[in-house]
Formats: sequence, C-alpha cells, structure tokens
Amino acid sequence: MNIPILSAVMFTAFLGVILPNHPIDYVYNYGLRQLFSLPELPPRTPQVKFACGIATVWLGITILFFWYGLFSLAIIWGSVLIIIAGLVSTTDICIPSMIYNRLTGQKLGK
Repeated sequence: MNIPILSAVMFTAFLGVILPNHPIDYVYNYGLRQLFSLPELPPRTPQVKFACGIATVWLGITILFFWYGLFSLAIIWGSVLIIIAGLVSTTDICIPSMIYNRLTGQKLGK
C-alpha cells in the first residue's frame, strides 16, 4: 500500500476536523457550485467533524500497520473503514455520528 497516499487522505480527514467545512466541500462550494449554479453547502456539524476525527485516527493506525509490515491486519483494518465510508455514502447511515449522538445525548436531526 502507498503510505504517502494514505497520509494525504489522513491529512484531508484531519482538515475536516479543524476547518469549518471538509476540504471536498470547498471544491464544491468554490468550483462545481459556481459552474452549475448550485446552492452552497453549509458548515459541517459536530457529528461530521467527529467522524472525520475517527477517520483520521483510523487511517493513522492503518498506516502504522502497513509501516510495520502487518499487511493482513492493515488490510482488514482499512477494509472496515472502507465499509463504514461506503455505508454513509450509499445509505446516509453514519456510525460515527451515531456514536457522537450517543456520547453527547443528542437526538437525530440536531
């Protein structure tokens, strides 16, 4: 696996934690939106920032597994992240958001 690419993805996830919007949202808001006259995306919620934080740590652990030659563990660990990301992308079910809501006592939709 290419550790520099995973590191770039991890850095992008980290930016999703510290910036008002995810970096891809900026591409949309200042690029695609302008080209196609689409509505602007709002700032990200705490749930999304929490999810980006989990992804940052998860990717960091995956990188360490690859770095230390634990390839099977890295592939399994990384595959779980891909499945979770695929779930939110296809069904809008975000497990990290559910965890955040449970930890903070928030209801869905807040």
